[in-house]
Order: sequence, then C-alpha cells, then structure tokens
Amino acid sequence: MLSGIAPALFGAPAAAAGNDAFTKLLMHADGNNNDWSFYDCSLTSHGFADTNGSPLVSTAQKKIGSASALFNGSSSIAWPNNADWEFGTGNFTIDWWEYRTSGAAGAVAISRDATTTYSPFLLGYYASGIRQVYMASADGAWGIANAKTLGAATLNVWTHLAVVRNGTTFYCFRDGVQTDTWTSAAAFRANSNPLSIGVGQSTGYFTGYIDELRISKGIARWTANFTPPTVAYAPAVTPPAQPQTTTRVLLHLDTNQTDSASGVKGNGTHTWTLPAGFMGTPAKFGAGALNNGVVTCPAHADFVLSSGAFTIDFWLNCSDYTVPVTAIAGQSNTAGGPNNGWKFQSQGSAVKTSISFFLSANGSAETTLFCGEIINNSTWAHVAAVRSGNTLYGFLDGVLGGTVAFSGSVFNSTTTLSFGRWGVGDGTPNWNGSIDECRLTIGKALWTAAFTPPTAPGSP
Repeated sequence: MLSGIAPALFGAPAAAAGNDAFTKLLMHADGNNNDWSFYDCSLTSHGFADTNGSPLVSTAQKKIGSASALFNGSSSIAWPNNADWEFGTGNFTIDWWEYRTSGAAGAVAISRDATTTYSPFLLGYYASGIRQVYMASADGAWGIANAKTLGAATLNVWTHLAVVRNGTTFYCFRDGVQTDTWTSAAAFRANSNPLSIGVGQSTGYFTGYIDELRISKGIARWTANFTPPTVAYAPAVTPPAQPQTTTRVLLHLDTNQTDSASGVKGNGTHTWTLPAGFMGTPAKFGAGALNNGVVTCPAHADFVLSSGAFTIDFWLNCSDYTVPVTAIAGQSNTAGGPNNGWKFQSQGSAVKTSISFFLSANGSAETTLFCGEIINNSTWAHVAAVRSGNTLYGFLDGVLGGTVAFSGSVFNSTTTLSFGRWGVGDGTPNWNGSIDECRLTIGKALWTAAFTPPTAPGSP
C-alpha cells in the first residue's frame, strides 16, 4: 500500500494527478525569464496575483517546469482575500518547493496575512537555521502551532515542504519525511486580508526561489512519509495572456513635461501640457521639477484603475504647510462628484500638513486613505497610494500611514489627469510647492509594507 492517505484507493475518488477539486491555489511559476506575472492554475483559478516590489519569473533556478518565482528579499506576491484561504477546523494541505538563498531571520515563505503579527498561519518562518510553522486561533497567541518545525533549512538546495491537517492532528514534512506532529481542535482565526507568498509580519521577506506551490482545502494529502512530486501537478491549465500592466505615467519633469512611459509596453501616446515658466529647481532627481504649476493630460484608457492592483507615487516639496487645503493630483472634479475617480489632498495646520488619498467607486462618494504628515517645509517627501486586492495602503517616505478596505472597480473618470491640482480644478488651491517624479503603475502593488523610497529616477 502507498504511504500517506489510503482511502483514495478504496472508494474515494482519486486525485487527478494533484490538480483536483480540492486544489484552491496552484502556482507553477512558469514563463519567460524576468516576466512578472504569476497565475493560479488551479481548476477554480483565482487569476493573476498582485505583486509587491519586483518578484520575477526566473529560469535560473527551477525544480519543476520551465521556471520558478524569484524573490529578492523585498518583494512578494499576493492573491486577494477569498474563502478558499479560510480553513476553520477543516482538513488542508499546503505544499511547495523552495530554494532559499538567505538565512534572514524571520523570513516567511507563505502567510495568510502579510501584515498581521498573529496571522492565521506563517509557514517556513526562518529561525536559527530551522524552518518553523506558526498558527493562530485568536489574536495575541500562537494557539494552534508555536514554532513547530519543518526541519533544518539548508540554503541553496531545492527542498519540498508540506503542512497538513487531518482532523485534530497536524503534520509537517521535509522532502517527504515527517519532521513534526501535534494536535489541536481549534479553528484558525478568521482573516480578510490577501494571501501572501514571500513575506510575513510586514518585514519578513523571503529571499530565493519558490516553485509548484499548492494549497488544498478539505483534504489531508499526506499523513505518513511520502515521495515528493517530481512533475507538475495536472491537469494543466494554460494561463491567459499576460495582462497589460506596469508604468502608464512617468514624468521626470526635468526640462519638459514628456511622459517617459508613452509608447512603452502597449501604452498609447499621452499629450501633457504645462504653462511656460513652471519648470525649475528645487528638484528631487534630475535637472528640474514642477514648481507651483500644473501639468495635465486628457483622460486616457491607460489611466483606468479598474478593479486591480495599482500604485500612484511621486515626490512633494512643501513651500508652506500652513495652507489649509490644497489639491495635489488626481482625476476628480469637485467635492461630491459626479466625475471623481481619485485624488490626493493636503490639509495644513500651524505645525504640519497631512496628505490623504481619495478613491471613488461611483464618481461621488469617496473612500479616504491617510498617507502621512509633512512636518518640515522645503523638504522632499515621497508619497504613495497602493491597491492590493481589496486593501488600500498609504505611505509617506516609505512609512505606512494607513490602510482601508476598498472593493470593486474605481470609477472611470473622464476628467483631466493632473499633477499640481486635481482634474480641471474646482477652486481648491493648487499644491503649494514642488512635485517631481510622478508615476502611475497599473497592475502592480509596488509596496504593501514599509519600504525604502526610490533613490533614483524611475524607468518604464
């Protein structure tokens, strides 16, 4: 008799070579070298993952298939929240191949929630040369699993890892050999954040390669030693064409308003206009910046945020933070709509100015996201608003200022896209200071945790 789960041989339907009705996520991570798209090839596919930082498809290392997912120590991928990631007290199996190249303490391979300390599960947590498993039934304690072991973590070697629940018994396996087992009747704590690969607890970034990652719900695939898979789980699912993403707007604003993203990767031609005399110094990067002026472009299909991931970021230099309210950037017209898409706004006071991001699903009502506070005039600050799944993240100088839930599509505003004000202007004072290095990225959540702001001009 084969080791592991026997009932499939007698009465229960056999697994279809591993990609079956129990399979809720299957990442082959195949593709062309340096691609950036990762697709769920399970039969109930959750589509393309959102990306944070610059994870890449890499042919340099692979265990199965043509490639694997490369994580550089500051990148991750995520699929939006879904009931398929909620296990409760049910059976499950999570298995993957990894080739870890760094022994960074706290680095996590798989996390149910990348930002919560007591995530429902953290798998492959690195500590003193050991891969560990942590699981929580409630906030404040690892009530299901606390430092359970997946065995020694040998660097620069492909290793198959699996975590299994069968009733009240849990199992860990390394290369098919059981490394730990324990019991718990507790249910996993509920969670509504994205499922993340390559990071946990905000800063626990994985460095190395991950291949053939599978999440199975409702089945304990192994409860005894087994031979790890050496071929891709089947049946095969062919991913659709890679969606058009990446940089849609990139304004260096050095000596003119040329959009460096125009014509790149399928983008259309964007015609930006700027009244004369508003380029100059100070500049964050390059020869100049937009100083107390407005650069505008008519609405374009490239600017549609839709329902996927995006990142909008730029640099600000405030001349006077006491100005009560200023319009910084956006595709919106007036407070309350009816043609509001998104916008950035400052709220000044005697000691600081607060930067917030506003997003609308219907053109009128707006969701507000706090980014951070500028407390010094004449100092450059990096501002970013990011969407990953159904969560918005606001940053100032790489520090997370706030998060807020947002579901569905962003309203497709037909008004002008502007930096230095929002839309065509509605009487709200324009931004009081300088703006540099304006960028709109569609399809990628560049950051979902604290990061170091860019130190050089961006490239398409």
